[in-house]
Amino acid sequence: MKIPSQAVQRNVAGRFAAALLRGDAAGARALLVPADDGALVFLLQQAVVPSSTQQASIRLPGRRAGNLWTFRYVRRRTYRDGRFEMQKGDFVVLIAPSTAGASVEFFAFKNVRTRFSTHRDSQLLPSKR
Repeated sequence: MKIPSQAVQRNVAGRFAAALLRGDAAGARALLVPADDGALVFLLQQAVVPSSTQQASIRLPGRRAGNLWTFRYVRRRTYRDGRFEMQKGDFVVLIAPSTAGASVEFFAFKNVRTRFSTHRDSQLLPSKR
């Protein structure tokens, strides 16, 4: 198989990162090269959070180093009991050649920083303005 172009790699990596962070497990899984790889599917299911409980943003386009693409992201997960967490970091996607042109071979979260809080904290703590 020939190596996919940089534009194709960027497109696939960006689509995968966006699908995963917006909670679209099926869309992200369709871009995996071994779509039935149990370990990757498990990691994908753990990483996907229902879009109804989170807000996420991703900085496109990603930075490239060989066939690794790195995206900066920020997401906020809100829980039913009023607590929430803010998470920032890098999302790394490894692109591999496939019969479809390019697919995701592996992904990982890197440099993750998480801040936990509750809605009551904003009432108890002094303003940061």
